[in-house]
Amino acid sequence: MYAESNKIRSSIPTEIALMENIRVLDLSQNYLTGEIPQDVGNLKRLEYFALSGNGGLSGPLPSSLFELKSLQYIYFQENSLTGKIPSSIGMYQDLVGLNLGSNEFTGSLPNGLYNL
Repeated sequence: MYAESNKIRSSIPTEIALMENIRVLDLSQNYLTGEIPQDVGNLKRLEYFALSGNGGLSGPLPSSLFELKSLQYIYFQENSLTGKIPSSIGMYQDLVGLNLGSNEFTGSLPNGLYNL
C-alpha cells in the first residue's frame, strides 16, 4: 500500500494489524503523530516499511518491529523517534535499506548494525 504524500493527519491506527498479508506499507510524507503501534508486529509478510518525513511520529521503535523477519527496507527518517536503536536491528538477514536519520535517538550505534 502506497499512501505517501496524502496529507493524512492522524496516528497510525492499531487496526493496521489486520493487514496481515501486506508486503509494502508506505505512509511517508504525511502528518502522522504519536508512536508506532506494537501491532505492526502482526504484519509478518511486510518487506518494505516507510514512515519517513512525518515529523510527528515519536517514541521508541516498537519491539514488535523486530519480529518482522521479512523486512528488507526500513525508512523512518525525519521523524521525532526517541530512545536507543536496539541491537536486535542486526537480526535482519535480508535488510537492504535502513534509514533512521533525522530523529532523536540517543546512545551509541548498536553492535548489531555491523552484522547487516
